[in-house]
Amino acid sequence: MDPNASVTGLARAIQLSVAPVFLLTGITALLVAGVVAVLFISAVAALDLAVIVVPVFVLAMVFLILGLVFFLLEVQLAIRQNPQRYY
Repeated sequence: MDPNASVTGLARAIQLSVAPVFLLTGITALLVAGVVAVLFISAVAALDLAVIVVPVFVLAMVFLILGLVFFLLEVQLAIRQNPQRYY
């Protein structure tokens, strides 16, 4: 058996477990930036854009919470895979 195969498999597993966390974090950052931009435009143009701001902000918070939940699940998985105690 090729020793690099196990390293490649481990790297692939890590990549697959981390991808959702980074994806949701990136989406959250874009949504928050969009909220800030719309708030700035509404302040400058004296428009009431709350209809846009509120749902986008709520969606950003949902993605942030999902990203944190995925991160916690990933940490639990890593702890179960390594039986050593670090605390």
